[in-house]
Amino acid sequence: MTDSDALNNAVPEVVCAAGAPGVSGAPAPFASVAVIGLGLIGASLAAALADKMPSVRVFGVDTDPAACATAVERGWCAEAGGPDDAAFRAFVEGPCELVVIATPVAAVDDYLTRLRDWGYTGLVTDTISTKGHILAAAEELLPAPARYVPGHPMAGSEQNGIAGARADLFEGANWILCPDERTAPEDFQHLHEFVCGLEARVVSLRREEHDAAVAIVSHVPHMVASSLMQLASAHADDTGSIMRLAAGGFKDTTRIAAGSPKLWCGIAFDNAEALRDGLAEMAAIIGSF
Repeated sequence: MTDSDALNNAVPEVVCAAGAPGVSGAPAPFASVAVIGLGLIGASLAAALADKMPSVRVFGVDTDPAACATAVERGWCAEAGGPDDAAFRAFVEGPCELVVIATPVAAVDDYLTRLRDWGYTGLVTDTISTKGHILAAAEELLPAPARYVPGHPMAGSEQNGIAGARADLFEGANWILCPDERTAPEDFQHLHEFVCGLEARVVSLRREEHDAAVAIVSHVPHMVASSLMQLASAHADDTGSIMRLAAGGFKDTTRIAAGSPKLWCGIAFDNAEALRDGLAEMAAIIGSF
């Protein structure tokens, strides 16, 4: 069972309507989108938009000039620049209808502060794996916090950065959206159409349940995979001969351990309580064998 399968069994799926963009050629729900963070997820989102909703104008933002250049060269973004680029501010203050934050959680406050200072009151969502911090930050910093709808695509890869990005990453994947009682129906509808247009499946989840749920199906498995790699490394000699004995089961189990250490360190700190509880439960299960 994959992470997406486990989550999809736990919460209701909202089926994409036949008129969603990318399903029947319906128009895209947003004309202009800012994608902040051109790593694996953000760049894959930009690539998917270029492929499935080519009418959408995408402005990419990243602190790495090489990532910005790559996104433009590949046709994924009409424009791209750094957070201090005047063109980014002009895009947010002008045509931007949706901002997607696809950065590590540590970068969230800086971008939300910029959106506040630039008077942005449009729709905001994100792809961040934990919601504890960004929910509080959005409430404090955004001029229109009710227009922030948390999101989280349950998709990824052991590859990191824009080099691993691909347009089909979200096809068939579960994409969590977390509206609440303040979310305008039209905002949720537009985000629903947006996600369906990427050929992902919308899963609606209560905000307060998100971090505990993904800890079990995503964060704990990553820590277990990393621990298994550490166990094998501790038993390897200088020649690494034990690794040559590893077959498909070991490789399948440890594949996700190759994820970005910086990213996963942030996830572990931001979701520490749920992760600790999940690991304690896992340890109890192993101890019962």
